[in-house]
Amino acid sequence: MDSGTFTNADPKQIENIYYALGLEGVGRPRTVPLHSVFLRCLRVVDGFDESHRKFCDYLGLQRNDELHTGRLPFEDLKLQDWLGNYYEVMDILCRHLDMTLGDLLGPDEAEAAQELLKASEEGLRDSVKRAIAVHRRVFDGKPEEEREQIQRNSAVNALVAKVPGDLSTEAACPACSSSNAVVAGRQIRKSTPYYDGDNILEEITGLSEYFECFACGLRLPSASHLRWSGVEPQFTVVEKTSLHELQEFDYYAEYMNE
Repeated sequence: MDSGTFTNADPKQIENIYYALGLEGVGRPRTVPLHSVFLRCLRVVDGFDESHRKFCDYLGLQRNDELHTGRLPFEDLKLQDWLGNYYEVMDILCRHLDMTLGDLLGPDEAEAAQELLKASEEGLRDSVKRAIAVHRRVFDGKPEEEREQIQRNSAVNALVAKVPGDLSTEAACPACSSSNAVVAGRQIRKSTPYYDGDNILEEITGLSEYFECFACGLRLPSASHLRWSGVEPQFTVVEKTSLHELQEFDYYAEYMNE
C-alpha cells in the first residue's frame, strides 16, 4: 500500500479509506482537498514550512480560477514572481520522495532550476543580513537611555504578543541583542511525560518559523529567513500540567455532570 495514498484519502467516507487500503469499494474514491494536503506536508515533509504552504495555496487558487472561470490569471504573473518558489517547493518534495529535480524535469531544466535556486538562496541570505545590519545600526544610533527604556518595554510587548496555545519562546535578537525577542513555530516532537514533584512535564521541540524583536523591530517571517539569521533553527519549551489541576478536573467531570 502507498502510505501517501492512504494519508490523502478523504476520511469523510469510509469507502475512500477502503480504496486506499486496496479493497473493493462502491463509487468514485476521493482524496482530501489540496489545501489539506499542503497542511499535512507541514507535518511530514522536512523543509516544507508555512511560506511554502501559502505559496502552494496561492498557486492552487490561480489554477482553480483558470480552470473554472476561463480567465488566465497566470498571464499576469511574471516568472520572477513565482518560478523560484515553484522550483524550491518541487525540490523539497522530490527530496522527501528520494528523488531529484532531474528525475522530474529532465537534466537540462533541472540544471536551470538549480541555478535559479542557488541565486534565490543567495539573495535571501543577503536580504536577511542587510535587514539585521540596518536594524542594528538604527538601534545603536539611539541614546543609551532610550535604548534601555525600549528594552524594558520590549519585555512587556513580547509577553502580550504570546498567544495561549501557540508554540513560542524567547530568543536573543541577532540585531540588537535583546533577550526578549520571540521565536515561534510548530511542534516537531514531544517527549514522554515525566513527573517532577506535583507536576507532569513534557518537553516540546519546535521548528523555528517566525521571529520578532519588540526592541528593534526586526521580523523574520519564515524558516528560510531564520536559516541565515543565526537564530536557532529549533527550540524547546516545557509544558507543565499540575496533578492538582487534573484531580480537580476529574472531580468536576464525575460529580458535576450528574
